[in-house]
Amino acid sequence: MPGERVLALQVLRFLAASGVILLHATQVGLGQHQVGLIGTVGPFGVDLFFVLSGVIIARIARNSAPVPFLVMRFTRIFPIYWIVTLAWMLFLVGAGTFSWKPLLTSMLLLPTNIDCYLPVAWTLRYELLFYIAAALVLWGGRAVMVGLIIAYVAAGTARGFMPGSALLTVAGSPLVLEFLAGVLVGRLGARPWSVGLAGAAGLVWLAAVNASGYSGETDARVLLFAPPAALIVYAARHWVMRGAVMRWFAYLGDASYS
Repeated sequence: MPGERVLALQVLRFLAASGVILLHATQVGLGQHQVGLIGTVGPFGVDLFFVLSGVIIARIARNSAPVPFLVMRFTRIFPIYWIVTLAWMLFLVGAGTFSWKPLLTSMLLLPTNIDCYLPVAWTLRYELLFYIAAALVLWGGRAVMVGLIIAYVAAGTARGFMPGSALLTVAGSPLVLEFLAGVLVGRLGARPWSVGLAGAAGLVWLAAVNASGYSGETDARVLLFAPPAALIVYAARHWVMRGAVMRWFAYLGDASYS
């Protein structure tokens, strides 16, 4: 049963990745700012990913040691990311627009004011921050967790006074709350009625956001996208899926980092 419940989360990861890919594909052909369903579902895929990461990392980290945990997560992201980044660097060389300036920021996903060669890599900066925070909690326990919460509140407050700080932009971002929402979702139990109710509420909320024309481009993003993401992930967390087709979609979800 636990494996089948994870299957639903993997399928949801596939859907989230598909939304993001569709958004960026249409941006190439139709312009940067998209409206309508794609303009909502595409950005929403990122918020789904962050909540999903909170659920999955809380589950994986439970019986892990800090160093093996970090090694496992880093090898999940960096090899594929480096291959794609190097390929894009070659393209930039061919186009005559290559610069060495973003090299360290790009290869190590450092939170600096320099953009990565791949602009879409901004989400991985948040993923890495969450992995490092989780490893620190594994190492230091509750005391470190409390310290990280205090540090996050301080960074979020300082972010308002120093908007130019790249480190504070990431470390104090409201998007961090989506990872924490995922950790909470991973710990919540379920009643037979709660799964369907949460899923329906999440979809209705998302439909209302889509009807408003919002596309995730302001600081209100977490207020509008995090609740439906948490509700939908909660429903998927407790929804038992079966069948070869669903397992194929789950395989695609597992490959979503690539």
